[in-house]
Amino acid sequence: MEKHVIQVSLQKEKIGVEPAELTMSVHDEVRWEVRDKGRLSIEFDGKSPFAGKTLAHDKATQGNRPRDEARGSFKYSVVDEANPNKRLDPAIIIKDPPTG
Repeated sequence: MEKHVIQVSLQKEKIGVEPAELTMSVHDEVRWEVRDKGRLSIEFDGKSPFAGKTLAHDKATQGNRPRDEARGSFKYSVVDEANPNKRLDPAIIIKDPPTG
């Protein structure tokens, strides 16, 4: 199991995310870490690989493991809680765990 961190920068004019696209397995965990002061939420378009379509700041910044049946590419939005109109749309790709 790998533990992934997506670094988020909530700047006044824009949001930055590193990596912009994350590939992980269903056995991995991911959390979002805000580099600057601020709070965020994660909102999935359509299906979510996690238990809910929205991860509030406190949940998003903790380890999140995908549902066992989650596979494929999942587009999501990083939303700045101070300015909900400011958002960025990266993706998470969920794949089968490695064998052997």
